[in-house]
Amino acid sequence: MTRSVRSKLYDLTGIEGKSIEAIVIASLFGAFQAIIVFHFGDVTGVKMIGASAGHWDKITGGLMVIVYSLIFGGIFLGVIAGSVNPFVTRVIMLSQNSALLQKFLVPLLTRSALGVTLLAIGQLYGIIIGLVFHGILLQLWLEAIGAPAQFPAFGLASTVAWMAYGATMGLVYGLLMEQ
Repeated sequence: MTRSVRSKLYDLTGIEGKSIEAIVIASLFGAFQAIIVFHFGDVTGVKMIGASAGHWDKITGGLMVIVYSLIFGGIFLGVIAGSVNPFVTRVIMLSQNSALLQKFLVPLLTRSALGVTLLAIGQLYGIIIGLVFHGILLQLWLEAIGAPAQFPAFGLASTVAWMAYGATMGLVYGLLMEQ
């Protein structure tokens, strides 16, 4: 009997195929948001990302943003796969004890509890990517391969680009998983 790709992925990772498909789609949506922010706010930043693959240009940079986004999406999925439902439940329980939180959170959580929660977690994740990956690790890699590096490279536009990636990825993933 032949097994599906989904069942083989589940055996390999312990994560449902639907979750993997959703994070790939969500990561691509997030990558396009990041590319737009890089294009208008930090062209040098996207060229730096391209330099990590050997080409200091916007096209390679944009393609590498997509590649890195898929990698970061996989890490995000691995971290949140088993922990997001208890977190959402805890947020809902907290909102039941506070009238202020109820006023603010209930309309959002009614529409999409998972989407809103993962948007917030994704934003934080994106900021971490912007600071740790783009600001430090990418620069160390560029130095190691002899490409121009700016160590550390903590730019507002690059951090906002990765934050947009994380927020969009989290929201889209949450919405797809709720369906």
